[in-house]
Amino acid sequence: MSKSLIENGNLFSSEIDRTHLLTLRHPSPREAAQEISTLQELLAASARNPDDLAARFAAAVMSLCGAQSAGFSLADNGGMAFSSLRWIGLSGVAAKVTNRRLPAGTTPCAIALVQNEPILLARPERAYPDIAVEDVPLCEFLIVPLPARPGVPTGTLWVAMHDESREFTRTEAELLTRFADIAASCWSAARTMQANDEMLRQKDMLMREVNHRVANSLQLTSSTLRMQAHQEKNAHTRAEIEKAALRIAAIRHLHQRLHTSGDMEHVEIANYLRDLCLDLTKSMSMDIQSGKLRVAFDCASALLPTDFVSKIGLMTTELVINALKHGCAGDACSVVVGAEISEGRLVLSVTDGGPGLPGGFDINRTEGLGMRVVLSIASSLGGSVEARPGCEHGAMFIVSLPLPDGVPEPGARTANAA
Repeated sequence: MSKSLIENGNLFSSEIDRTHLLTLRHPSPREAAQEISTLQELLAASARNPDDLAARFAAAVMSLCGAQSAGFSLADNGGMAFSSLRWIGLSGVAAKVTNRRLPAGTTPCAIALVQNEPILLARPERAYPDIAVEDVPLCEFLIVPLPARPGVPTGTLWVAMHDESREFTRTEAELLTRFADIAASCWSAARTMQANDEMLRQKDMLMREVNHRVANSLQLTSSTLRMQAHQEKNAHTRAEIEKAALRIAAIRHLHQRLHTSGDMEHVEIANYLRDLCLDLTKSMSMDIQSGKLRVAFDCASALLPTDFVSKIGLMTTELVINALKHGCAGDACSVVVGAEISEGRLVLSVTDGGPGLPGGFDINRTEGLGMRVVLSIASSLGGSVEARPGCEHGAMFIVSLPLPDGVPEPGARTANAA
């Protein structure tokens, strides 16, 4: 709606315009403390439930201005090319009006928008009969435009008196302008939060789809490698393919743990190692002819950063594979996985019940790929790897790593066997 259309249509009559009286009338006393208290309550309530913003602001300005009605008139679309205005958030006497949508040329609120300043009208229903509130007169009608900002609807905030008991002054116009500005800021913030929520919802849907595809890909790759291993006649090649499948399985377990927990930044180490050991047991039992395979674990419970846990998982996989390969005694195979957290360090241990370390064994000169992977990862984390004889027999490999910053004290221990 344009200013020329308003002027040419003679929609704004001097008979009802009392805007000049705002500065001529003696200002009403300002209740600053009450205004501040009301604003604090409004802002707190708007943060909790932005959908009721209009009704709360209208009720607040009606009370502070000593008015008898209040509300918002919002355009049907953004910008100044609006064709109608809708009354919302009505309070006081006007609250009984419902579903009022007025063409722009039939409401003085359009005038305030075009002029972009407060206007005061006396008995405006004489020129704009569509704004009448049943049989109750609009003795004075004070309107201020909402500031134009991104995310703020085009519209006005207004208050009304239905009898001659009070007149509006510059004090009410300034208060209404302040509240219109704050309401606009709340609207803008609410729209921004809604847009952010929608973006997060879409991102969550996308991440779920990506996680699903990654999980399927890891499972397919691991299964394909195991099928290939079953068909491979060369024992050495078959063993290497199976190790590759187990490494992928370790990554798959970490991914699954992240996806199901909802926390992409931290992983509970004890549960992760338990599931990893169970999977290793199922995968390796086919190679233990007697079927007497036992992998036990005794781990401290703690939330650790995802990247840190992924490296622990890879080291655990390599050490367990090594223990199952070299640490079986007779017709039984037993491996114990432990994790201690104390004094800012995590100590991972893998112990087998086999014949023990060969004479002159030096872990730093090992040629096996798995042990070189363990040494490389431990070194990148500032840790160390040690090989020593087991308590009774067999071999024990100990990895000592400094904990990342901010890791809390560990909780209860998780112990089990597979």
